[in-house]
Amino acid sequence: MASITGTTGNDVISGSVDTDWLSGGRGDDSLSGGWGADAVYGGNGNDTLSGGSADDLLSGGAGDDKLYGGDGNDLLSGGLGNDTLSGGAGDDKLNGGDGDDLLSGGDGNDRLYGDDGNDKLNGGAGDDVLYGDAGVDTLIGGMGADTFVFAAGDSGVGAGNRDIILDFETGIDKLNVAKLGVSAADVTFTSDHGHTIVGIDTDHNGSVDYEIQVNTAISITDFVF
Repeated sequence: MASITGTTGNDVISGSVDTDWLSGGRGDDSLSGGWGADAVYGGNGNDTLSGGSADDLLSGGAGDDKLYGGDGNDLLSGGLGNDTLSGGAGDDKLNGGDGDDLLSGGDGNDRLYGDDGNDKLNGGAGDDVLYGDAGVDTLIGGMGADTFVFAAGDSGVGAGNRDIILDFETGIDKLNVAKLGVSAADVTFTSDHGHTIVGIDTDHNGSVDYEIQVNTAISITDFVF
């Protein structure tokens, strides 16, 4: 097992065929894990991290980082900054962290978490689960039977405040609102320029206080309560 820590400058570090532990430290670093099941940490700076072919852990840290999982079932965490995360092949878990992040699951049954910020999530091929989390997020499930999960504080009311789903397939994908504590009676549908605005009354007072914009007409059977 190789354990390598970078300098305060801009480092280029490559792992071995074994399981490696790599840390870039300060600077804009480029780190590649190689063939083993690696742990790769960017640290401060705008870093580029690549996992390789096994089940890797990639953590960007502070800065606007780019993380590429490659093959395997990888765990990617962007951390602070506006990060780009690509899971690649395998059943990956992607966490954007703070900032306006771009998450792409790739092939496999992936889980994508936008966390704070106005994020863009694309599940790719496979049966993916997408969590926009806080901020005004844009969600694409991709091919497969995908689930879009919403909780309190994830979406607002009105254009520019609500989350947007761009490729919902009715009868295949699901809107999971179980964390909101609502029922079918709390949900309304409004057509708006070819889109459907899903209105949800989360406090059961008769007024919509939570909205989701969907690309197509949907029905209550598309929901998970």
